[in-house]
Amino acid sequence: MTCKTQIPLNGVQPETWIQRFIEAHPRLIHAIRSFTEQNFIVKKRALLTELDLQGWILDIACGKGFILDVVSSAKYLGVDYSEKVLRYAKSLHQKTFIAMDGRALGFHDQSFRNCIAMDVFHHIPDEDFDCFLQEIRRVLKNDGVFLVTDPVKAKLSRDPLSYFFQRFDGGNSFRDPEELIRFLLKYFKIKKQYFDKSGIGTWQIYVLTKS
Repeated sequence: MTCKTQIPLNGVQPETWIQRFIEAHPRLIHAIRSFTEQNFIVKKRALLTELDLQGWILDIACGKGFILDVVSSAKYLGVDYSEKVLRYAKSLHQKTFIAMDGRALGFHDQSFRNCIAMDVFHHIPDEDFDCFLQEIRRVLKNDGVFLVTDPVKAKLSRDPLSYFFQRFDGGNSFRDPEELIRFLLKYFKIKKQYFDKSGIGTWQIYVLTKS
């Protein structure tokens, strides 16, 4: 499969009114997510538990860089397609943020000890998912770790509040664990898999290495 850059790095326009609203109001969206996710405790706990914070961290689709609340001393690089969101991130943190498409990462092979994708993959449609994973595998060191968190696809009958919030999240590719694992196993070995809950949602967490 040949991966092609299809997202322009300047001024990308999200497809739906929800996505346009999310990109236009990063401060508001961050505040809502922080409240509903108990200050992102699931992701922060996974970071501190699973990563070697002595090596470089590549934060893919980093948003405002919320993980820097707990790994501020780490060697950190955040990439995101939205320049507006990155301007907000730069106003909060003295770290490097770059506008970049996750399907065409502009880094050398084996550049990073740690790669993370936190609540990213439910925004990635199936037709683009292989390209994202190929690129992450390419820039990850052979002995590196790739940490993934993503919401478990909520069912209306079981978890109506989480289901409601997922409908307004802007992501159209929420996946059950079985669906997500099928993609991950094409390119990575699952070292650890578990679930964690905070606020109104449940997250699936994967610690991955090169297969």
